[in-house]
Amino acid sequence: MSGKDLLLPFNDIYNDLATRPTSFAGTLPSGEPSVLESLRSLGALRNAVSKASLPSTATGERVARLEKYLELMGSFSEAHPNPAGFTFDWTSPLSGQPDRFQRVTSISCEHAMTLHVYAAGLVRAAAEIVATLPAPPPPRRTRRDGDDDAEPPPSPPALDASAPGHPQAAQLLRGAAGVWDYLAEHLPELTSLPAKRQPELVAGVAAGLAKWALAQAQAVTAHRAELRASSPALLAALHAATADLIEEAAQAVKGAADDCHTIPERLKKLLALAWAVSSARAHRAWALAELSDGEAGSAVAGIDEAAESLRDCGAIAAENLQWRAIWQAETDAVAKAHASADQLREHVHFQAVAKHPSALPAGKKLVAPIVYELPSIDLTVFQK
Repeated sequence: MSGKDLLLPFNDIYNDLATRPTSFAGTLPSGEPSVLESLRSLGALRNAVSKASLPSTATGERVARLEKYLELMGSFSEAHPNPAGFTFDWTSPLSGQPDRFQRVTSISCEHAMTLHVYAAGLVRAAAEIVATLPAPPPPRRTRRDGDDDAEPPPSPPALDASAPGHPQAAQLLRGAAGVWDYLAEHLPELTSLPAKRQPELVAGVAAGLAKWALAQAQAVTAHRAELRASSPALLAALHAATADLIEEAAQAVKGAADDCHTIPERLKKLLALAWAVSSARAHRAWALAELSDGEAGSAVAGIDEAAESLRDCGAIAAENLQWRAIWQAETDAVAKAHASADQLREHVHFQAVAKHPSALPAGKKLVAPIVYELPSIDLTVFQK
């Protein structure tokens, strides 16, 4: 599995969370030239938030502009905690309404929506790195697999598992998780919000997105372990931890439904498919471990369970070409693993398929969010 087949993309926030222009200088006029220039800079940087900048702006450049905008906006909100006359219009792609603008009237809400775009930008930057990662070598057969008389396969070419791609991608994803964790913690403080609101302003949705980003970082870590030819048991535990994090994300989003004016259905579908794919990867790795221990019947039962979960998500995968490609790649890998394991079960180990698969090993989580810290405040920028 190469990097391009590793992570299910979810670009709705990065691509479709749009906003209309706002003039800070026009709404809050100042006779002080330096303050006026700062207000103009704030308005200009805000253009980086809009999806209108996407065709001409590289991901890294857009993320850098967002960081600068968040820094300036923090100083502005400290200098003017409750400025009158400001309104901000945003779309809500998580509601399935990427073309409908909804108005928010506080700097805090503006900050929250911008943080969503920023976190999504970190995820997008990580995905661009992951897409370049190589595929790990195929799993090695062992004597216990029944190949006593077979010549072992040649050693795979050496792969640079210590290349910066994996650590850099995981760090970006952990950073995104930290940003969404910050939102999950602070969104309940926005008392002016209506009881039913867009999902982007619901704490439970932010918490779910944080777990989703962390699950992707865990998947990147598992892929690196595959490149290092780690044991199947360890790989199963790493993939199981990815599935655990996705399950936590799904539960957080489900629990937030009462606060959303529209349920984020596409996000729920993404998490369902991501869980099936991650669980299948865990079962494939665990099957290799079981085959090495002579438990071919249980190995086949586990692979059968993975195949069933993938089949259940086939309709979801069909909704997106990239989702479909990753689902198909995993479905093909599961079918290949089943054929190999079943042949060993029938002709070498002479076992029946187990009625119930053995439990996957406990997930081994190796990632944690990077705590998001607000940029330093400079009150002099927006004061005379």
